Amino acid sequence: SGRVLKPNGEPVIGALVRVAGAKDQQTTELQTGEGGKFEVEWTRTFATQPYMLVVRDFADNLGAMEDLDAADDPMEIKLEPALDLVVRTESRHAPVTNVDLLLSCRVGNSSVWMPGLSLKTNKPGQYEIPGLVPGKPYGLVVSAPGFGGRTFYQLPPTPAGQELDTVELEPADQ
Repeated sequence: SGRVLKPNGEPVIGALVRVAGAKDQQTTELQTGEGGKFEVEWTRTFATQPYMLVVRDFADNLGAMEDLDAADDPMEIKLEPALDLVVRTESRHAPVTNVDLLLSCRVGNSSVWMPGLSLKTNKPGQYEIPGLVPGKPYGLVVSAPGFGGRTFYQLPPTPAGQELDTVELEPADQ
């Protein structure tokens, strides 16, 4: 449990809060309520897996990631200016529109997996992952039914709103 604050200390109502950890973990996302308060229940799937609390406020483009193993209870999470990761996907110069993006973040010798963070944009084959904390060592798995996948173990540091190079996916029968 805890509360979420803007950089100026003002509570954030409606920020998205989720626990991220194991690759196959079911994720629950909830919103902060009055006074920026939240309460999230989660179950540790693997004893050695790090778990993070990921908080995003799209309205003001703010975000935070907190290590749940090192966190106090109740937590006080101060958001900071966030970045938006933009990914274009193509196959043979045509947009791929049914893509799944799986974002990860290195924590020590492990990765925290954050499925379901991507949003489709109004451009075919373009996806956005908004509200990410800058300076983190992110990785990305790009896949789509009928196509081979691509894994990027470490993404280059990206300023807010920067688009990554186009990800080319090959048809699965090739």
